[in-house]
Amino acid sequence: MRDLTALVEEHADLTPDIVASLADLIAAWDLVSDLAFSDMVLWVPTWNDAGYIAVAQVRPSTASTAVPEDLVGTFLPRGRQTVFDQALAHGQPVLARDPSRPWAPTSLEAVPLVRAHRVAALLARYPSPVARGGSALEDIYLKAADELVAMISVGDFPVRDQVEDALESPRVGDGLLRLEETGRVDYASPNAVSAFRRLGLATNLVGANLAELVARLSHRPVGGGVTAVVGGRAPGRVEVEAPSGTVVIRSIPLAEGSLVLIRDVSEVRRGQRTVLSREATIREIHHRVKNNLQTVGALLRLQSRRSELVETRTALAEAQARIGAIAVVHEALSTDADSEAELSVVIGALIQLMRELAPAFGTVPEFHVECPSMRLSGERLTPLAMCITEVLTNAVEHAQADRIDVRVGRSGRGLEIRISDDGVGIASPVTEGLGMSIVSTLVETELGGEVSVDSAPDRGTTVTLTSG
Repeated sequence: MRDLTALVEEHADLTPDIVASLADLIAAWDLVSDLAFSDMVLWVPTWNDAGYIAVAQVRPSTASTAVPEDLVGTFLPRGRQTVFDQALAHGQPVLARDPSRPWAPTSLEAVPLVRAHRVAALLARYPSPVARGGSALEDIYLKAADELVAMISVGDFPVRDQVEDALESPRVGDGLLRLEETGRVDYASPNAVSAFRRLGLATNLVGANLAELVARLSHRPVGGGVTAVVGGRAPGRVEVEAPSGTVVIRSIPLAEGSLVLIRDVSEVRRGQRTVLSREATIREIHHRVKNNLQTVGALLRLQSRRSELVETRTALAEAQARIGAIAVVHEALSTDADSEAELSVVIGALIQLMRELAPAFGTVPEFHVECPSMRLSGERLTPLAMCITEVLTNAVEHAQADRIDVRVGRSGRGLEIRISDDGVGIASPVTEGLGMSIVSTLVETELGGEVSVDSAPDRGTTVTLTSG
């Protein structure tokens, strides 16, 4: 569907404020369409008065569509639809009746939208072609729709800064209340009654003061702002929670009384709480694993200090590095709700770990890191951290480097990590050692990447890790 702003800029002559007002209407008019059992199309007069351009369209979820075609972007010449011309000329709603549908109040209604003392657009209302039964619920719907259309005509609906989030806002079919000006319930749809029964209501909903009722059912104190919304005196949306359930309430003040929509979100909130609880459990597991690994590392460090053999101290230091790398990842994941962590933070922690272990290898090099901001999942972080730690350990232990550079960049859809040192280098790089064997295995099997080693005597070593 073409964008409202683009269509208006191309075909009409409206100010940015008027365009913003029409955009707010489009964001909220599904409510009116549902109440009216009607398709609605927003037509804007063209800049040269040659006709009208359809800039938006909505279909009801409560009835069959009367306009199956997508009219957005369609041009309608002047004279083709006389009700449009009359509404534009006189600034008053114009109705067209269809003799073949005597049961329908209208076949088309054109409502002028007056903005900044001019008719800026026409709201065309196309009632559903299916005959309605005339129930009390339908009468309430249609009356509310007429009142809202009248408010739309003069710019009183929707209220600026009160456009609702469609994903959270209650729909007409979720539950509807009609309130008197005093805040008492004049009509309640069956779904609205069921929602309040879920909150614990055991008495009649019709005739009750809604604000007082909500204050009694809610298990939290109800402030003045909530009371104003629930009582229909102010537009807005609030959430009311009781021990037995949770509902979202949306209020739309009308010229007389107000319209209140209600949606039972008890199961939605229960599911969200379950997810939050699961995430908290996962973070706690990461935290405990990290603590246990740090305890093991501390025991290895204590054992290393008591050993007199250099080979033993070196082997224990390597084990500490491997355990510490896994602990670093678990610590990073324990603070995040999405089981993801920032790679630069993990690398920084690994560098600090190597600084602490470097004296055991006889040298403390300078570390320089270049890493853009990127978040990775725990499944990728753990093998990456292990690989980086093994390469850093080799550079500190065997290369006797004074400087180690770690550069991280993107390579296509994957990563490229380049670790360089200025150590002694080797004539023919080998990968048979335990450390490089671990790196090769993890990169190829866990990360779907490759490992390359570039080294020569007296010019250092560069290890490049890529991941898919």
